[in-house]
Amino acid sequence: MHGYDIVDHNSLNPEIGTPQEFDRFVAILHQHGMGLIIDIVPNHMGVMGSDNAWWLDVLENGESSVYACFFDIDWHPLKERTARKSAGSGFARSLRRGPGERRVEACV
Repeated sequence: MHGYDIVDHNSLNPEIGTPQEFDRFVAILHQHGMGLIIDIVPNHMGVMGSDNAWWLDVLENGESSVYACFFDIDWHPLKERTARKSAGSGFARSLRRGPGERRVEACV
């Protein structure tokens, strides 16, 4: 099970457990002084059919979609992209900020 065909990041995969089982798992982690990191990769979402509301919104509204920033879409032509590349990527700029906790904030 790879999970790359997910269409709803707000739901747990029923093949690996129920919401109650997940809550129990997290509670046990906390009892042992641990937490949980959930890795959400929107570009690995299933895009077949009409199940993926985020992707359909991007297809309909393009760059102005409230979900556009969750996908790695190059909206700019090669010439403009080359000019921007010299300024450094957002990720590269965040790495130059130095050590510390990194948090990703939702763009919606």
